[in-house]
Amino acid sequence: MTDPRRYYLTAEHVAELACVTTASVTESGEYDRVVVEVVIEPTEQTVPARVLSRLATDGLGVADVTPQGTHLLVTAFA
Repeated sequence: MTDPRRYYLTAEHVAELACVTTASVTESGEYDRVVVEVVIEPTEQTVPARVLSRLATDGLGVADVTPQGTHLLVTAFA
């Protein structure tokens, strides 16, 4: 089982990136687990490498990238 504090630290790290609007920890019914959701700035066409790198550094992988209006929503978990 993954330590939940890990997700909160990852959300804080990712939220500090200029290309990120918000990053939060939430319970996902779709994945039946806690996930980190990252909203990418609308100026970005794809998920920036620095976001992917930060998630990977903290041991999380990307499960989904979904357009949300003009933003991209990234869902990640370990």
